[in-house]
Amino acid sequence: MNVIQIGCNNCDDHVFDFILKNKDEIKLFVVVDALPNCIVTAKEKYSFLGKKLHPLNCAISATNGVLEFFYPQSDEKSPHASLSKNHLINHRHKTLDSFFIPSLNLNSLLDSYKNLIDRLYIDIEGLDVEALLSLDFEKNKIKYIEYEFTHSDGSFSVGEKHDALLKKFCKYNYVLSAASENNMKAELKF
Repeated sequence: MNVIQIGCNNCDDHVFDFILKNKDEIKLFVVVDALPNCIVTAKEKYSFLGKKLHPLNCAISATNGVLEFFYPQSDEKSPHASLSKNHLINHRHKTLDSFFIPSLNLNSLLDSYKNLIDRLYIDIEGLDVEALLSLDFEKNKIKYIEYEFTHSDGSFSVGEKHDALLKKFCKYNYVLSAASENNMKAELKF
């Protein structure tokens, strides 16, 4: 099984539990985060995977390029870190730091792994839906996608962008259901 997690933060989550439980079935686990300290944590926590672990320090967005990435000052593992400065402001972070980082869109990331990903977990603080809307579903047949939807149309707002993503999922034969209070899962029907 080939899995990608985008936005791993401190790796203390249900994805870690899933990977640990299924470690013998995992062939590839790509863990992506823009915060360098989160990648250091991922390397430590997932060290049991050995060469099956591919840590990647970059941002994921709807476009390729170099973008400014924001995080609360002195919190280099913040769960609210984002390419969206407003996302942090709306979460009441008053003092921010930032740096520039390479950014890939989902299609470029998946091309790097020959589009052979079985499961995709994405939590990129307010930009999940936008990134998924840019995904080429004709080319990428991911069996399971889990994403945070609660900020699809701005902080704490769900609306037209999320509706467009739901229509796209339905068009490509995905069944949708709640994964948690803030996350949706889309499972491909065959």
